[in-house]
Amino acid sequence: MNSVLEVEGITKLFRNHRGVKDVSFTASEGEVFGFIGPNGAGKTTVLKIITGLIRPDRGNVRIMGHDIAERFEQAVSHTGCIIETPEAYEYMSARDNLKLSARFYKDLPASRIDEVLEKVGLKPYGHERVRGFSLGMKQRLGLASALLSAPRLVLLDEPTNGLDIEGMADFRSTVRQLADQGITFLISSHLIHDLSLIADRVGVMREGHLISLGREDEWNGAGLSLEQYVTFKLLESKEGERDAQLIRQSAE
Repeated sequence: MNSVLEVEGITKLFRNHRGVKDVSFTASEGEVFGFIGPNGAGKTTVLKIITGLIRPDRGNVRIMGHDIAERFEQAVSHTGCIIETPEAYEYMSARDNLKLSARFYKDLPASRIDEVLEKVGLKPYGHERVRGFSLGMKQRLGLASALLSAPRLVLLDEPTNGLDIEGMADFRSTVRQLADQGITFLISSHLIHDLSLIADRVGVMREGHLISLGREDEWNGAGLSLEQYVTFKLLESKEGERDAQLIRQSAE
């Protein structure tokens, strides 16, 4: 399958010495790639680097073959994202919020607003004010905004936080349908069960490191749930770190 996103050795260390270190992975067309790890593992930092909100100390990111450091506009033109909380003007309707967002895109047809509202299941509510929306509807409106430019890659940071069971199910169904249409999703979350229902592949983050990459058939084939698989990888990483420390101490 065609590679939509290529991340090579990205590293970003902050003053508190936290950040991400030597993270590399790819995501293919129509793939739902789950980013899993504890809070503070570095998931959001990776997403911000991919979208150009943070400049890495080293490493490269390419979207549709365009390096974000050298051809930023071409790279992000293929990208939609919701990082942290999706924002909307609550006194405006869903349609008017999308019209406002559409001004950032050149030559975007007016029909695109109806198309994205239809895709996320909000077309019947397009003229309603956002203040009356449930949290799940607001999340879907954020996704509609991310889809306005017809992106090939969509990045979502903790998109199901705060959603009820029905909202989570609706969101998963929407993402899966869009992925089947060829859109690639990179979804950061610490809600393992939620990701297990839609992810084709997962990357497990711990303390700024990408410690494992696994496909759905790897944990299912081993008779494991995704939660068991991730727990095993996190424990394996900690044990490996302890072994390395013991080796260093014995050498000293």
